[in-house]
Amino acid sequence: MKVPYTIAKRYGFTEKQAEALGLTRDVPRVWLAYRGPRKAQFLASMLALIVKGALPEEGQRNWSAAVSQEDLASGSGLASRSTVTRRLVQLYGQDRQQAAPAIDGKAAAAGERDRDSAGGGAILIRRRRFAQPNAYGFGDIARAADSRADCWRAPSSTALAAHPRTGHLWDPDAAGEGARSGKSYKPIPKWFWDSRLPLSDTARLVLTYYAFCGILKYGVVHPRQSTVANALGISIRSVYNANRELAAAGIIRVAHPKLERRPDGSVCRGPARIIYLPLRSVSEEEAAAERERLLEAQKRLHDLRYWQQVNQAHSELLEAWKLQEGTLQSFWKALRQRLIEGGVPRAMVSQLIPRPPD
Repeated sequence: MKVPYTIAKRYGFTEKQAEALGLTRDVPRVWLAYRGPRKAQFLASMLALIVKGALPEEGQRNWSAAVSQEDLASGSGLASRSTVTRRLVQLYGQDRQQAAPAIDGKAAAAGERDRDSAGGGAILIRRRRFAQPNAYGFGDIARAADSRADCWRAPSSTALAAHPRTGHLWDPDAAGEGARSGKSYKPIPKWFWDSRLPLSDTARLVLTYYAFCGILKYGVVHPRQSTVANALGISIRSVYNANRELAAAGIIRVAHPKLERRPDGSVCRGPARIIYLPLRSVSEEEAAAERERLLEAQKRLHDLRYWQQVNQAHSELLEAWKLQEGTLQSFWKALRQRLIEGGVPRAMVSQLIPRPPD
C-alpha cells in the first residue's frame, strides 16, 4: 500500500515516503471502551504511540521503535512536546527502571493522586534511556491479556473492566472492540498520524474512527455525529469541525442526506454519508494500468487514422482526472463522450474503451 496519490501529491510525499507511510498498523479497537477522564486525550495518546510504533500493534512480537516526543507532538497536530508530556504523565505508573530516589514527598504524593485519577500505572510504563527517546510499554493492563501468547494481544473490554484497580475506567459492553464485525482491530495507515498533514489531533481521531467503521474498505460510512462524539469523548461540534478539517484536506467529503417528512408532518434527517475521497480518485497505479490497457487495445486494431487523436485525448484527460474526484468508470465514460464528440467512430471507441456498467 501507498499513501493515496492525491494526498501524496498535495502534501509533498516522495515516492519512498509514500510507500513507507502507506503501511498500516493493526490498532485494537478496545481502547474505545475507555470511559475515564479526558478520553479524547487518552485515545490520541494511545493511537499516536501505536501508529508511530512506540507501542505494539495487535499480534506484534517485539517492539523497540525509538519515537521522540517531538515526533509524537508533530504527528498528532500538537504545538509542542510539552503537551504530549502532560498527556502521557497521566498514564504513567512508577517508572520501573531508573526511578528517581530523591523525590519530594509532597510532589510524590501529588503524582500518585494524578496517576490514580487517570489509571496511571495500569495503562503505561516508560523506561528512560540516556540520550535516547523513552521506551514505552503497557502496565498492569497487560496482565489482562493472555500471557501465554507469543505476541501481544490486546485484552478484551471485559477483562479490562474486571481489573481490580482500574476496572471502573472501562466499559465491559463496549461495541468498539469489533463485536459486530468479528474483528478486534483495524489497520490504520501511518500517514493518518504524519506531521505533513495539517490536521489537529481531534481530526486525526475522527479519521481513525471512520477507519474503524470501515471507510478504507467500503469508501463510505454513515455514523451519526452523536455516535462519533460519544465514542471519542468529544462534543458534536468538535466532530463537525473535524469533518470540515478533513474535507479541507481533501480526505473526505460529507454528503448531507435529504430531509424526509414523517407521517405526522415532522421533518427528520438521517446520518450524513462520509465519503473517502482517495477511493474516488484515479490513483497513480490505476493511471499506469490504464495506459497499458489502452496500448493493448490499440494493438488489436488495424485502423491507424485516429490513434494520435485517441492517445492525446486519453493522456490529457487521465492527467486531469488524477487531480479531481472521480472513479475509473467515470473516467471511461468521460473519455468515450470526448472521443465521439471529436469524430472518432463509435465502433472504434467501443473497442478501445470498456463500457461503464449501468
